[in-house]
Amino acid sequence: MNDKLSKNPAVSIRAKLLAHAKRHGEDFQRVLTRYAVERLLFRLGQTEEAKRYVLKGAMLFVTWPEHVFRSTGDLDLLGQGDPHPEALSERFARICQVRFPSDGIVFDRATLKVGAIREIDKYQGACISLAADLAGARIPLQIDIGFGDRVHPEPKRGIFPSLLPDLPPANILMYPPETVVAEKFEAMIRFGEANSRIKDFYDVWITTRIFSFDLVNVVKAVGGTLWDPGARIWRNR
Repeated sequence: MNDKLSKNPAVSIRAKLLAHAKRHGEDFQRVLTRYAVERLLFRLGQTEEAKRYVLKGAMLFVTWPEHVFRSTGDLDLLGQGDPHPEALSERFARICQVRFPSDGIVFDRATLKVGAIREIDKYQGACISLAADLAGARIPLQIDIGFGDRVHPEPKRGIFPSLLPDLPPANILMYPPETVVAEKFEAMIRFGEANSRIKDFYDVWITTRIFSFDLVNVVKAVGGTLWDPGARIWRNR
């Protein structure tokens, strides 16, 4: 790591991220959010909690070969184990405690709040809000965690790339592309003609462009998602 980052990492990294935002024509706050998510995932990967959470959603696309990225402020995870807000609060507090001074970011445990996500009076997951600080820049984060979804094939650990080459990337469990397709397909069926989420169709298209699929695995993934008794497609029936 170079001397600048070693001497004053937070200030130096903030300046580097601002330069990155200007160079790529991106919103600086979005870049800060992307960086905070990356460093939170890095800390997750350093703990025993890494085996309990699987990356999904728009942030997953950052890890794909063509680095597809849809600007988003949220982090989506599939959780395993105790889903209650109290347990999640304890786990994420431990993740926030992981020290890595070289990346300059501090996650404020005092801002950690966990709320239940409910649908038709049924517990479906949790929404975590958290704030981070990078050299005086406040970065709010939202983490949506779902439970009980079937994943096929089994999730494997992969690299979530760092925005800055001086820093080690996160190594975490990730959704397989087959399950990405399966969940998008389920959303298309569930919403039917009322589906205005063009991104579902786009995501299936881009996924099939990037990956070569084993049809057997795709069929198993779609079947597992659609025929899971707890799947959202059946909750109103």
